[in-house]
Amino acid sequence: MTAGVATEIAGQVSTIAPMYSVVVVLAWWGVGIVWMGLALGAVYSKAGARPARAWIPVLRYVEMARATQSNVAGTATARGLAAAGVITWLVAAQVAGASAVALGGLLVAVLAGGIAWVMWIVQTRRFGLDHSLATALPLLAAVAPGIWAAVVGWSGMVSPRTELSGPVAVRGPEPGAGTPAAAPPAAAPS
Repeated sequence: MTAGVATEIAGQVSTIAPMYSVVVVLAWWGVGIVWMGLALGAVYSKAGARPARAWIPVLRYVEMARATQSNVAGTATARGLAAAGVITWLVAAQVAGASAVALGGLLVAVLAGGIAWVMWIVQTRRFGLDHSLATALPLLAAVAPGIWAAVVGWSGMVSPRTELSGPVAVRGPEPGAGTPAAAPPAAAPS
């Protein structure tokens, strides 16, 4: 009788623990989406990019590629493949007998995610060069992208772009300043 109760309790614990971990992972994922959306939105608004795109997980990195004049198509492809690989892995892991598909999805996610990560580091380096940021910030972007976005977006490191209100007057050259002096006429041959 005691062994049966222990098995029953252990069975309940083993089904509760995975559900709890899934809820915790989903909660942290949601917090990460909100944090990165707020922080990158601040970065994009200061840099003159579209801050609303910071809320869409793949488009947020495409917008960074646009802002840094990097490879937009490569960024979209790498991020899209990484997301598709993760989704394939999660769905195939739940289907009985689909372990090969799950492993394939995981492999695609890891490879595309690695390429996307390197592209992110290059883009943050370019962003730092464009806005005269500290040279160590791409290292922070590599290790903790959300913290990088918060530091750059919510600090005074990047000043907001101000749009010009109307045409700018451009002064032309001073009269006679840029023209060569007239040469004296040549003497006629005798």
